[in-house]
Order: sequence, then structure tokens, then C-alpha cells
Amino acid sequence: MKEYFRLIIYYSLELISSFINFVCGFFHYYPSVQLGISLLVFLEARRISSEKDERSTIRQQKTIEANSLKEKAKADE
Repeated sequence: MKEYFRLIIYYSLELISSFINFVCGFFHYYPSVQLGISLLVFLEARRISSEKDERSTIRQQKTIEANSLKEKAKADE
């Protein structure tokens, strides 16, 4: 359902962008507006950033766990 709304917003923004580009074409001004693509890039960048943060947190937890296991192994010797 979330993907459905994302696609509706994307196509709506692309329709608005097309209209803007069409109207500006009458005045010999070609801005090449792409609102839908900008939205998709923004959402993907946000997803990648949150995924990197999540993986960094997991990596830190694993490092702490490995260090504690090393200390425990040294103490057992």
C-alpha cells in the first residue's frame, strides 16, 4: 500500500512537471523540471542513509561483543 501511494505521488509530480515544461516551451524557455525523479532520488537517499546507520550500529555491537569474548578468553588462560 505504501508503494502504491509513492507511485501515485510520483506520477502526479511528473504530470505537473510535464505541464510546467509544456507551458514554458511556449515562451521558448526550457527549464527541464523533473519533480518526480527528484522525489525518488530523495526517498532512495534517505533509505540508504538509514540503512548505513543501522549497519553501523550492528557493526559496533558486534565489535563490542567480540572484544568482550576476547577479554573472557584471555581471563580463562
